[in-house]
Amino acid sequence: MNFFQKFFSDFFDVPRITPTRIADFADDAIERITANDPLNQFGEIVSQVREANLALRAELVELSGGKGTQKGHTLLTDAVVEDFRKAMRELEPEISYRLKGPKSIAYLELYPGGKTEYNRATKANMSTLTERVKQMVAKYAAELGTEVINRLKIFAQDWEGKRDHQRQHEGAMDTDRTERSATRREVEKLLVKLLHTVGAAFPADTEKCNSFFNFSLLDAHKHSSLDRP
Repeated sequence: MNFFQKFFSDFFDVPRITPTRIADFADDAIERITANDPLNQFGEIVSQVREANLALRAELVELSGGKGTQKGHTLLTDAVVEDFRKAMRELEPEISYRLKGPKSIAYLELYPGGKTEYNRATKANMSTLTERVKQMVAKYAAELGTEVINRLKIFAQDWEGKRDHQRQHEGAMDTDRTERSATRREVEKLLVKLLHTVGAAFPADTEKCNSFFNFSLLDAHKHSSLDRP
């Protein structure tokens, strides 16, 4: 099969791409496209992918025999995201004061996207945001003071720990499981459609199209695979 024939095939029908990686990739793509589609031009296909992926997630939980445990892991990660949003919102006035105002270089390093970026934090960009906060806390420790530092420095480690725990639980059932279910095949089909839809909207614009998809999530999970915004 040559390159052009492969272009119309199912890119995700590869043994190394486990069901959990498919689900992670789909969730990430949904987050990215939703956050960067002000005209909702991809709304219909994104909704289809979301619905199919929810079914795949449910299947993964059922197969793992850990529905209650998985729900607990999801609630934990959701709680970390919400706590992070709250902390960045509540501490912003104090941080602004200590870093000499919202126009200072230090403040803009910590809030390059303004307060809104943190208020809209999601699972897809939490690794990027918490890593930035960790670096800025270390860089401006003297200016920020102990109280601010103590509240912020735990988020990067806490997030990665709980997120990895959740993925390890989901991934346990992926070991030695190669059979592709009908649920997974439906997600794959819709993801292929989503890729082509985005490609049609931005023809030959590789950088723009790639900004909507984190293909590294289809490989074995690594911290670095989550570092893209």
